[in-house]
Amino acid sequence: MRKSEYLLGLALPLLTFLAVDASAEIMIFDNGVGGEQGINDAQISDLDFFDSFIVTDDALVNQTAAVTRIEWTGRHTQSNSISDDFSISLFTGTTASPNSEAAVATYNVGDSVNRADSGVDLFGTDVFKYSAELNFEMNANQTYWVSIYNNNSGPLTMWWAWGMVSRSGNSFSSTSIGSSWTAENYQQDFRLFGTFVEVPEPASILHLSTGIYLFTIWRRRNR
Repeated sequence: MRKSEYLLGLALPLLTFLAVDASAEIMIFDNGVGGEQGINDAQISDLDFFDSFIVTDDALVNQTAAVTRIEWTGRHTQSNSISDDFSISLFTGTTASPNSEAAVATYNVGDSVNRADSGVDLFGTDVFKYSAELNFEMNANQTYWVSIYNNNSGPLTMWWAWGMVSRSGNSFSSTSIGSSWTAENYQQDFRLFGTFVEVPEPASILHLSTGIYLFTIWRRRNR
């Protein structure tokens, strides 16, 4: 075997580090275990509720993740036919509470969300399943607070309420983005989907560098 072929044989397996396929989308966080079947109440989260009222609940992952989609449930208080105008905001904070600062990201998804009747009724109206695309990176072990709120701009008392799975949780409410938060202590229903970001270990980086070096030598000797 020629030396150049030997070097190529060493280099090519190591160069596979350069060809990492994107992982399939998976659920990376579930704050509503049981999904729509577990919904037993709903908390108003609507900018049209008097002076506005928005709700937030926490999410934490132990590995850096690229969030591509969010799912949640909710209902309209008086009618099933009102159009939606959703916004989704993310805040930082601690496990104890969100920061009273501007959101680190806001997605004004409006009525361009996937909406389907879940088959569950609550207080005389349908519980809907919603989903929307996001593009957000969650850092490992950083607590984020997810806020989903509507702006129905409909008649008085026709507000939107976010599905709840428990009256024992960690949610907060506020009358406006960036103002102080008040503990509600509910568990709101939402799920985050995306992919976990693989961070190469030092040994992997060394192997990759070696592979590139050997491949470069092989290319030069075979020109």
